[in-house]
Amino acid sequence: MWLVAKIKPNQIEIFKKSLSEKLNKKVKYYYPRIVIKNNYKNKKHEKFCNLLGSYIFCFSDEFKEKKTVYLKYLKGLDYFLSSGKSCQNNIVEFINFCKSHENKDGILNSSFFLNFRAKNFKFTNGPLNNLFFNILKVNKTKIIGELSNRTKVIIDKLNYYQFLTN
Repeated sequence: MWLVAKIKPNQIEIFKKSLSEKLNKKVKYYYPRIVIKNNYKNKKHEKFCNLLGSYIFCFSDEFKEKKTVYLKYLKGLDYFLSSGKSCQNNIVEFINFCKSHENKDGILNSSFFLNFRAKNFKFTNGPLNNLFFNILKVNKTKIIGELSNRTKVIIDKLNYYQFLTN
């Protein structure tokens, strides 16, 4: 059974270790990550971020049998979301969706963001850095967008531009 846990900032490894010790079993963890690339003073910087912020998915068969009340005082844990068995299908579907858009290093590709209903995006790298645009049309190889000043933009999917929803 999957659980969603909110972790204290910068304590993800402490939480993973304490949960594994408490359950005496192997626990699977999943948290989708993205990389944000910036150019600052002609230097390239990469920052790896958890897409869900301070939330992480945890899977163990023991979650079905036991209640999570005895786990609420783990090191590094803020709290568990009370999702129950009703949300398991949605959680599994979201995790599979994320995994289908990951590269070999486990980082989400920009194609992950194109499958959302949102139409407003912001470039996070490249020559159009920090500009907002609306997606007008998505083809097999190109994305046609419009900047806020009504300028049309054609983005080739093979270029590795990154953009976030607004």
